[in-house]
Amino acid sequence: MEYEFKNIESLIRSAIDSAGKSNKAFDEPFTQIRNAVAAECKRIKKSFTFCVWQLENSQQRSHYVQYHQHRLILLIDELFEISRSEKAKGASNHSRLSSETFFLYDQLEDILTTIRKSFSEYYSLDIKVPEPDKEKVLKSIENKCSEVRNYNRINENDLITICLKDVSEFQGQEGITYRKIEYTELLIDSITDLVRSNQDNGLDEKEIQTLLFSLNYNSLEYFKYYVDNIQDQLAELGSDSERLEKLAFHNKTINQVQPKSGLVYDSDCKGIKTQLSEWISEEVQFLERRRDLTTVSHIAENDLVKKDFKLEFDMSVSQFAFFIKSFCKLPCFSTIQK
Repeated sequence: MEYEFKNIESLIRSAIDSAGKSNKAFDEPFTQIRNAVAAECKRIKKSFTFCVWQLENSQQRSHYVQYHQHRLILLIDELFEISRSEKAKGASNHSRLSSETFFLYDQLEDILTTIRKSFSEYYSLDIKVPEPDKEKVLKSIENKCSEVRNYNRINENDLITICLKDVSEFQGQEGITYRKIEYTELLIDSITDLVRSNQDNGLDEKEIQTLLFSLNYNSLEYFKYYVDNIQDQLAELGSDSERLEKLAFHNKTINQVQPKSGLVYDSDCKGIKTQLSEWISEEVQFLERRRDLTTVSHIAENDLVKKDFKLEFDMSVSQFAFFIKSFCKLPCFSTIQK
């Protein structure tokens, strides 16, 4: 597989190396490199499409696009790190390098955006986003979260608290993928819309539950919340039959909500619908076994203890009377009577 971006990467590495020279020698090489990078960027956007469609099948095209996607992101992250570190140093030529790197990774991000738009079916959403994009998106998510947080301070809701906690933990993660960012933005946008539409009346618990199910929100905190809620309801019931009926109701409710295709909070875990259905199934099996064992034990106890009973004899009344008279004439029985 030929690396299509070797020329532009070579030009960028030359630019970084030029920064080690004096300020006097710095301006001219960078002007030349800027022009060369811009020209190479235009060439790549035209030629890359041709290279992709020359490949024989979908699998080869997918590998080719994702390989270049991954290499571009690594190079963008490298430039972004240089920009931040050189800013911190504060030397004059370093400051110039810091500003120049903005131009360089902007050119690379332009290529990356073009590839994503042109080859969305091959572009991987499970590869980390470039660090500059990550910073922009996280700021945007934080701004959106502020409205929901303000609402929740006044109208505290446990489910919104869980969502905000998960979003805060997500913002501190390394290597955030495109898929995770898209999901988190959708989650916050959906909750914000729900909050805005219920400013006066307050949020309905069922509405939030339906929303989270439709988004396949399978976070550990939400799973625990749902299970604890069911267990609290079961604890209030007096018999296993009532508990089985309540579990059947929850199972029906869960199965009636269909998550949107392709959405999931944590792709490494089962969907929330599957997790809860499996938990309910285990609870049902336990309660049914306990009920069966209790029934068997009760029947066995009744069989052993007889409060009234009859003796059956295969003889006539006259025969039975003769038997009793003969029994009473026995010496041992006569002694007892005396």
